[in-house]
Amino acid sequence: MDDPYLKTPIMKLVLKCVPWIIVLMILQIFSTMILSSFEAIIGQTAILAVFTPLIMDAGGNSGGQTTTIIVRSLSLNEFNGKDYGKVIWKEFRVAAIIGLIVGVFSFGWLMFEMSVGIVSTASLKDFTGNIYGNMAVVAGLVAITLFVTMIISRLVGCSLPFLARLVKLDPAVMCGPITTTIVDIVSLITYFLIWTQLLLPLLSK
Repeated sequence: MDDPYLKTPIMKLVLKCVPWIIVLMILQIFSTMILSSFEAIIGQTAILAVFTPLIMDAGGNSGGQTTTIIVRSLSLNEFNGKDYGKVIWKEFRVAAIIGLIVGVFSFGWLMFEMSVGIVSTASLKDFTGNIYGNMAVVAGLVAITLFVTMIISRLVGCSLPFLARLVKLDPAVMCGPITTTIVDIVSLITYFLIWTQLLLPLLSK
């Protein structure tokens, strides 16, 4: 914004934010399409739907953190477009460590939730093998998805501010929401593809 926040007219703030919100609502059609295409799988294994918000929220939160850090650093001129390679490499390493920590924690935490009945495991009883083994497979699925999501979200979150500055858009307004939308789509695809292509055939044997 050209003017300080408190001196900026209300309608200017509205017009600056609303277009992005509407565009991103439209882009969420991809998330809807993914969920719709796996509707039968979700119906068969309802526990997958329980952990979907967890994965999407974690990705959005992680990407939002990165975007905030990069936008702040750009506004303070701590680096410029020429430093993009250094930034992306650093964020990749940060994301890998965070993803590993989050993945390991989530595995243990979800096993606890399912073991004590916070999350129902009724839909896992239809598969072969013991229930704890099936629970471990689902917890592993979420952990792997979160690991991938952490990496993608942070890489997207640090890239978009550079792109926004390159095309003369305000990164503070558009980067956070776009990061969340992209990460939602990628995390859902990762989640359901790993389940259908790798883990579901394993449990069904």
